[in-house]
Amino acid sequence: MTQFVVFRLVDGTEEDRFQSYEYSVSPGSRYIAFIKFYPLHGARPSQASNVLLVYDLQASVQANTVKGEGIGVPIFPEYNVLNKTHETGVISPNREHSITFGQGWKGDTVFTFTDGIVDSNFEVSVDLKDGVHKPVITRDRRGRRRLHEDQ
Repeated sequence: MTQFVVFRLVDGTEEDRFQSYEYSVSPGSRYIAFIKFYPLHGARPSQASNVLLVYDLQASVQANTVKGEGIGVPIFPEYNVLNKTHETGVISPNREHSITFGQGWKGDTVFTFTDGIVDSNFEVSVDLKDGVHKPVITRDRRGRRRLHEDQ
């Protein structure tokens, strides 16, 4: 587990604090992509699903917070993006996401990773060029999904 503390550079005051299991910082140091931290409390792995969040260091604390959910904007899985939730519970049987970092960032706005569901692995890219609240998700080059109102 890693803990992040975000400070305001002007006066050194703490602005935000969050924890994650795994993280990656974009090449330009604007974004931190991270897997939501959740205590398992003895839960079986099939009872929890990874949620990929992002923190935009150029945005306000409010812009990086989902009301009622906490710090970080969900950018994957799609369910979490569409419902603006950090929910880590498995929505339906055999649908838990196991996110593996590895590929990393392609430029400053595209984050790539592997998503494992049951016995399948999918290469996934999330493009943040339209902002963290409007991610474009590409899975295995089968097509793009825009997950925001102005589709």
